[in-house]
Amino acid sequence: ELVDHVVFNGGRRANLKAKLAGGSQMFQFSSSNEMMRIGPRNVEAVLQQLEKLQIRVLGSDVGGNKGRTIEFSPENSLLNIRIV
Repeated sequence: ELVDHVVFNGGRRANLKAKLAGGSQMFQFSSSNEMMRIGPRNVEAVLQQLEKLQIRVLGSDVGGNKGRTIEFSPENSLLNIRIV
């Protein structure tokens, strides 16, 4: 698990934070089948896991029907999001 690896290598669990991007529903389906809500279900699963791990979410840009391209800079923790 990534969190365990970070802690094993000297990171502090209390200092971990998250930013989320994605989870769009880019394609329209004729059925309202729950299985076809892939993006929204991914967001829900990630939020549940972060809550379980007690990792605070600093910000998010999720949902909608447009794709995103992201670029993360670990030096300053900036997450640049471009909607495509």
